[in-house]
Amino acid sequence: MRLPVSFVPTCLLALGACRGGAAAPPPDQPRPAPAIVMRAVDDGAFLLADNANIFADTARRVIRDSVEWKSLWRQAVGRQLSPPPRPVVDFGAQVVIFAAAGRMKLGDAIHIDSVGARDNLTVIVIRTTKACHGMPSDAFPFEMAVLPRIVGRVQFREHVLQAPTCP
Repeated sequence: MRLPVSFVPTCLLALGACRGGAAAPPPDQPRPAPAIVMRAVDDGAFLLADNANIFADTARRVIRDSVEWKSLWRQAVGRQLSPPPRPVVDFGAQVVIFAAAGRMKLGDAIHIDSVGARDNLTVIVIRTTKACHGMPSDAFPFEMAVLPRIVGRVQFREHVLQAPTCP
């Protein structure tokens, strides 16, 4: 039995329509960038956290060399009676992330939460948690963490939350 010539293309079109999934975007439209997979910063990565009135302004920094690291550490621990030694950082393989919240209330906190990368972009999530009824005195929370070396652009993303104990 011979099928009409027009039957074969019709069947192929029908099979293509039934293959499931989304159709490929037209060639003139760019494909969406893949999602950045975020991972929590390991507990062992944290170098120092404090509420002392040292860093009065909000700051987000990536420290990439020992000169800047030495200066930041000296400023961070300079008012302590017995300052801890500066942690050794291998800037060939690592960077230090610094996040300061500026003036807040006691009970408020800042945390270097997670990191993810894609192509030439690294995203660092900073989480600021505000206490329900902060103590009447001021605090200036800051935190430092060491991460694997970052190449390319860095983008900080901010998440501000109420403490989970708030009504």
